[in-house]
Amino acid sequence: MFRATLPPLGTRMVHNFKNTSLCMAISASELTWATQQIESLTFRGIEATSIATLFYIGLASAMIAVIILLEKFLKIDVSSMKRSEA
Repeated sequence: MFRATLPPLGTRMVHNFKNTSLCMAISASELTWATQQIESLTFRGIEATSIATLFYIGLASAMIAVIILLEKFLKIDVSSMKRSEA
């Protein structure tokens, strides 16, 4: 059962990470505030925003990589699951 639910569970986990109110209220606003503070002190807004964006994308990519590794470790073939559902 875990093998069948891992792919949609992983997709939902990444979706929740990117779209939950917690992320929008804390993570995104904190990253934006921190980049604004760096920009006001150093006048390097593009660099600060780029680093914050890469950090955010890096976290999401790390979550996706862990899910892919789990799918490979458990030998889950997502394409065969899609064919059997149709």
